[in-house]
Amino acid sequence: MNDCLGVITLPNYQVSVPGNQTDSHIFSKRNPIWLKFQPNSSRARRSTAGSEGSSPSEKDYYLSMVNCVDKEDLYFTLLRCSKLKPNSRSFDSTLFDKSAMNTLIRSIHSNEHQFQAAWLNAMLGRMFLGVYKTPQVKDMVFQKLVDKLSRVRLPNFLNDMRMKSVHLGDGVPMITRPKLLSLKPNGDMIMDMDLLYQGGFRAEVEAEAVVTVTKKIQPIKVSLVLVMTLVRLEGRVQAWIKPPPCNRIWYGFYHKPQVEMKIEPVVSDKHIKSNLIIKAIENKMLEAIAETMVLPNMDDIPFSDSEGVGGIFGEE
Repeated sequence: MNDCLGVITLPNYQVSVPGNQTDSHIFSKRNPIWLKFQPNSSRARRSTAGSEGSSPSEKDYYLSMVNCVDKEDLYFTLLRCSKLKPNSRSFDSTLFDKSAMNTLIRSIHSNEHQFQAAWLNAMLGRMFLGVYKTPQVKDMVFQKLVDKLSRVRLPNFLNDMRMKSVHLGDGVPMITRPKLLSLKPNGDMIMDMDLLYQGGFRAEVEAEAVVTVTKKIQPIKVSLVLVMTLVRLEGRVQAWIKPPPCNRIWYGFYHKPQVEMKIEPVVSDKHIKSNLIIKAIENKMLEAIAETMVLPNMDDIPFSDSEGVGGIFGEE
């Protein structure tokens, strides 16, 4: 301990990188890690890449490292320690569940068809587990489903179906037997692949149902909460990126995919046992899939934000 020049009590500091840095530059060599002293250590703090509006003080520290990869590790370690409180455990709600990662590992080694695309499924799965619990991704999926739901033709007994919440499950679709069909000089690219999803995506929707009790009593309106779980989705998919200015991947199944869906309607906290109602809802959901994701119909996933213009355009 003779070489120790001092001790930094990290909960008294805000950890950040000075300046309004973008994600691509935040861990570059020229940017130090800034430990900003906070006199009022009890108030809530959050690290940012800018700490805009803050000015340095004599009690601040600036840490630099030659290796950018090690710098990221140090930054996250300091950030975690700065949030520690006495006799408490720090927990980040956006971290993936260990069971989800174990499922991904088992999936990419599950059969001989996975060998060719194991690297791709591992990469996509790892990226998904890094963001699937974040509010931004949940909101993006929620808004896309709200748009899709608004275009579903409902059974006669259901009115005004609204999206309530989504749970993204714990995995992404597994891709096997990918094949490049064409790649042209103008940028047009078509490929296809086998797709298998068993991630357990779940959505809760609210609706109003018209229920007939008996012939002597007029139909009554009751509120429904429908819990829909996508248990399994399997089929061969074509993916298509058109020439510029296209900013999205179009995809569609060659044939109706194999779909296993679990639907649990709830009325006043009591489960509806009517198979007729459940089957009618399931058929409408399958119709929606056929109308949007079975060739010649295709759905799309944008890979670049067009800010509402629908494509990638330069200045004229």
